[in-house]
Amino acid sequence: MEQASLQEFRATQDLQNCGFTPESINAIRATTVITRDGTQHVVPQAQEHLNQGRKEHTEAREMEAASMNIEVEFANQQRMFSRFKQFTDSKIMNLESNLTTAITQIKEMQQTMLTLKSNQMAQHTATMPAKEGRAPVTNMIDRNKVAPSEVQVESIFYCGQR
Repeated sequence: MEQASLQEFRATQDLQNCGFTPESINAIRATTVITRDGTQHVVPQAQEHLNQGRKEHTEAREMEAASMNIEVEFANQQRMFSRFKQFTDSKIMNLESNLTTAITQIKEMQQTMLTLKSNQMAQHTATMPAKEGRAPVTNMIDRNKVAPSEVQVESIFYCGQR
């Protein structure tokens, strides 16, 4: 709207610079160009109703312009969505890669921890004093009702002399 009024103001200035008076300019404004049977006629705005095709043509042009604006806006929205999707996909791939790396490192750390615990247990077992100071078990533990302290190794293994 502002652009149309700016153009009208410039046209008025140009006409005044060419010697037209404000009354002449107002008379020009009060006329309109209509097309009938392929020819153009300048008539007062009061007779503008004679131009039936112009109104339909103007409406068709406005609809076409609105349709073009919608198509342009739709194309812009598609382009923006495509860029957003590409950016988001790259971020997701990056996060997935980082997550895979982190999981691998955690598994390696767990394996290292298990190895260290196993080594620590083995070292602890090796440093424990021998169990020689224990008293032999005197209660019966096998099905023959014999305690380990009653069993003599010599009676199990015969070495030839008795």
